[in-house]
Amino acid sequence: MTAFITNNPLVSIIIPAKNEAEIIGNCLSALIKIDFSPQRYEVIVIDNGSVDETVSIAKKFGARVFSMPAANISKLRNYGADKACGEILAFVDADVLVEKQWLNNALKLLNSPIVGCVGSSPKIPDNSTWVEQTWHLQISMRPEREYRKWIASMNMIIPANIFKEIGGFNEKLVTCEDVDLGYRLSKRYKIIADKSIGAVHLGEAKTLWQLFLKESWRGMGNFDGLRAHGFILQEFPSHAISFFYTSFIFVFPVSIILKQTVAVVALCVLSCIFPLLKALIVCWRLRSPLPFLKLVIVWMVYSFARGFSMLRLFAGR
Repeated sequence: MTAFITNNPLVSIIIPAKNEAEIIGNCLSALIKIDFSPQRYEVIVIDNGSVDETVSIAKKFGARVFSMPAANISKLRNYGADKACGEILAFVDADVLVEKQWLNNALKLLNSPIVGCVGSSPKIPDNSTWVEQTWHLQISMRPEREYRKWIASMNMIIPANIFKEIGGFNEKLVTCEDVDLGYRLSKRYKIIADKSIGAVHLGEAKTLWQLFLKESWRGMGNFDGLRAHGFILQEFPSHAISFFYTSFIFVFPVSIILKQTVAVVALCVLSCIFPLLKALIVCWRLRSPLPFLKLVIVWMVYSFARGFSMLRLFAGR
């Protein structure tokens, strides 16, 4: 197949949602304001069993709403793609606000036979917490445009024929489904991340505890993905971190109980190496030492969350 699209394609914007009444109105309001003909796009909301006003709000904004309770995110997105009429599928999360030129800029990049998917890592709100700001530093340093192996599904635009060709999202995955799709897609097509395909994510972790919970969840998705698409060299650091910090969680208390002082000190030093290196790299690229301590804290939380993800897997989630 080819990724080339017609001059005036219909775009289907697919939004999975569950109990998003507080924010989905903002998401849909932003979509209404995009610089794109209303006749050329449709909005599809796949409701995952909401008990609040999510469905009524979506209908109020003119979205096509379908119900699919007790399904994971991959199934929701695939179901939306099945119901879509568009030549282009745009996947957006309910807590994402797209910018005015979002779709126009995406379609310009898709108008090539070698490009199979475009999008970008969303920005964070102006009133973000220090945790959001620190976590987002690594994203803000990326180039305006670059080729990638995958695009986050909260802001992903892909031709419907290409999506069908690669089999859509893997419905066995409960998270990191976008990473798996990207690896399969990038074997045949280019994936472009471009900051002009702009959006703002309202749902980033605002506290260290929220970051810990999110990354322990995503860590489990990494291992599920390993079974699904096999070993990917790019993912090795993430897996290595998970294994090390899981071992730390087991070995550290034992070392304390056995009064193995050398082992305790060695483990503490080793556990700091990755966060310190990440912080140093980011500060060097920013040419500023100011965020160093915050970066160390955030990446330390990330590291232990990834270690905890293995414990969650062992415990059956």
